[in-house]
Amino acid sequence: MKNNLLKFGLLVLLAVFTFHSCSDDEQVISPKSVDSIKITIEDKIDNEELNNKIGQDLLKIRQAFQINTTNRKGENYQKKTENDSISIEDIEINIEAFNVIENENGKVSYTFEVDFPLNNLDSQEIINLHFYYDENNQLKRQLIKYELSNEELQTVIENQSFDGFWDRISYSNLDDLETTPNSEKITAARSSDPCSCKSKKSTVKWKTPYSNNSGYGGYSSGTGGSGGQTPFSVIPISLQKLWGIAPASAYYPGPNYVGQPCNCNYTIPVRYFSVGDLTIPNTNSNSTPTPFNRRYFYYFPELKNKITTYYNKVYVSHTNSYVTSTQTTLEDHNNKQRFITQFFKFLYKLRTENYSAFNYLANNPQKTVAVFNFLAENNSFNDYEFAKSTIDILSLPVITSNNKIDYAEEILRLTNHLKSFGNIEDEIYADYIQSLIPEFNSMTINEVRAIYGHVKTTCNNLTIKYLKEIITPIVTDLVIPVITYALFEATAGTAVKLLQKIPLPLILRGDRLNRLVQKVAQFGVQGTSNNIKIVSTNGAPYSKALELFKSLTQNAQTVTVDSNGTRIALFGNGNKIVFRAQSSSGFAATLEMTFPEIWANTRIVKFQ
Repeated sequence: MKNNLLKFGLLVLLAVFTFHSCSDDEQVISPKSVDSIKITIEDKIDNEELNNKIGQDLLKIRQAFQINTTNRKGENYQKKTENDSISIEDIEINIEAFNVIENENGKVSYTFEVDFPLNNLDSQEIINLHFYYDENNQLKRQLIKYELSNEELQTVIENQSFDGFWDRISYSNLDDLETTPNSEKITAARSSDPCSCKSKKSTVKWKTPYSNNSGYGGYSSGTGGSGGQTPFSVIPISLQKLWGIAPASAYYPGPNYVGQPCNCNYTIPVRYFSVGDLTIPNTNSNSTPTPFNRRYFYYFPELKNKITTYYNKVYVSHTNSYVTSTQTTLEDHNNKQRFITQFFKFLYKLRTENYSAFNYLANNPQKTVAVFNFLAENNSFNDYEFAKSTIDILSLPVITSNNKIDYAEEILRLTNHLKSFGNIEDEIYADYIQSLIPEFNSMTINEVRAIYGHVKTTCNNLTIKYLKEIITPIVTDLVIPVITYALFEATAGTAVKLLQKIPLPLILRGDRLNRLVQKVAQFGVQGTSNNIKIVSTNGAPYSKALELFKSLTQNAQTVTVDSNGTRIALFGNGNKIVFRAQSSSGFAATLEMTFPEIWANTRIVKFQ
C-alpha cells in the first residue's frame, strides 16, 4: 500500500480550500472530509494550551534562525555595523489561516506556516510548525521542512504523490532546538546558505528520513536500514504516516482492521498566499516579473484595486458564492497568478499590434476593468480572441465619410462582430441590417449614415454589456431603433424598404410579438386618451402604416381585407391587429392592436 495516507491526504489538497468569513469567530474554510479524516482551515485558535505554545515557540524559532538576506518584499535589511546581527523580527507563525486535522479517533492536530523573510515566490523551502497530541495526550511540536518550489509543490498536488521529492522533506523537534540570546546568535540554520556569522554551527538539526526518490529508501516500515539512513523505527508515527512508510494498519481502521488505533494526527504541507505574493510581468518577456505592490501597469492605475479585489475574492463551494479573504491557497494563487500574467501579456501584445485599441483602453479605464472581468470568468483562447475583437470594435472611431461603400464595409464589420456573440437574437438583427446594404444605392448618404449610426450605437452598447455580464438581448429592442427611424425620419421609399425587411423571427407569435406591439403602441405623442398615440411621419403616412402592418402580421393565423381597405389579422387567443385606411378624422391610417394578455383596452396608433 505505497504512500497510502499521503495520497489520501493529498486528495484533500486537491480540493479547493475556500474561505467563507474573515471574522474572528468563524472558520475561514469549509471542512473537507475524506473517509474518517476531517480537515478545516481556521483563523482563530480556540485551544488555550496551543495559543500559549504558539507565542513561546515563535520566540524559540526566532532565536534558532538567523536571516542574512532580503525579506519577502525584496527590501534589503540594513546593518548598523559590519558585525551587527541582522533583524529577524519578520519571522512569524501564520495564525490567520492554519490547518486543523481531526483523525478517525477524534484526535486533533494543527499545522501552521512559518513565514520567513526569505519566503518569496521563488523560495525553495516551506517550513511548517506541526502540533499534535501523543499517546500520553501531551502536546508535541515539530518543524517540518519541504524544500520544494511552488511549481514542485503544485506537481506534488497534481500527482498526488511526493515521489521524486522524498529527499527534500525533513523535520526537527521543537524541544531539540538549541537557543541562545539574540546578542549571541551564531547560526544560519534555515538552509545551507552562506552566512557572515561568527560560526557556521547550526542549532536546528534537520532529520531526513531517507533520500531515495522512490519514497522508500530501501527500507521496510518499522525496520532499520543501511547507508547511513535514519531507521524508520525512530521516526514519529505521525511522520511515518505522513510520508507513507507506516504499516498499513497504522493509517486508518478499515473493514479488516486488526490492532491498536494510532492516536496521532496527520499533516500536509501548508502554505498560504496574499496579494503581496502576486507579480506583474514586464513588457520585455525576458525581464523578471516585479512584485505587484511595488509596480503595476502604469497605463491602468485603476487595475491595482481591481486586481486586489479579484485576488481576495474566494469561491466557497458549499455556499456556491464568493467572499473576501486576504489568505488563499497555493492552487488558488497559482491559478490567479497565471491569469494575471496572461492578462498583462495580452495588453502588451495589444499595444504592439493595435496601438489605437490599446490607447482606447488607456483612456477608458472602465472598459479595461470590464475586459478584465470578462477574461477572469472566460479564460480560453477563443475568449481572448473575442476580447481582442471587442476592444477593436469599441475603439473604432465614428466615420463621417461621404462614400456609401465605407459605411457598408463598417456595418458589415460591426454586424459580423455581433454574430460572434453566438446569440440567435444578434444573428437575426445582423442579418436584418446586412439585408439593407444592397438598398444603399437608392438611399441618400444621410439615410445610410443614420443606419450606420444606429448599428454603431447598438453594437457598442451590446459589446459592453457582454463584457460586464452574459446577457441575452431581445431582438425586438435591437430592431426598434431602425423601425422608429423608418417611421419618423427616413424618406418614403427608404422607410418602406426598411419596414418590408423586418425579419419574420421577430414577429413570431408569443413573447417577441407581444414586446414588439408594446413598443409600436409607444410610438408618437399622446392622443385624446391614454390608449391613443399620434405619429407624424416624414411623408407617406399611409405607405408606412401599411408596410408596418404587413410586417407585424407576417405570422398571423389569418389576414382578411375588406373592400374599404380595412385589414384584420388574427393571432389566436383574442389577439388581433386591424389596419384602417383614411378615417373621418383626417388621419391617413390607423393601427388598432388588441392583445388581452397585455392590455385591458385596444391600443390605437394614428398616422398623419
